[in-house]
Amino acid sequence: MQDDNTQKRINESHDKIRLETDVTRGEGTRDQEKHKLKVRGETPKEAAEALSVALAELKTRDVFSRARQVGNDE
Repeated sequence: MQDDNTQKRINESHDKIRLETDVTRGEGTRDQEKHKLKVRGETPKEAAEALSVALAELKTRDVFSRARQVGNDE
């Protein structure tokens, strides 16, 4: 006998590959900042492309240089 109240839930993400990387600049503790980037893609190639696009956009928008200035502005 089957229970009519049975519910099935499927949690399936469209993007199968999650790629995470840390971008760190500088070596000294006062000269270092760290940026964590996460991207997703259906395939490793798509995830790598998404990471490449994200890094290029961050560079174009000068995000890393601007982040270095946080706390240095007076």
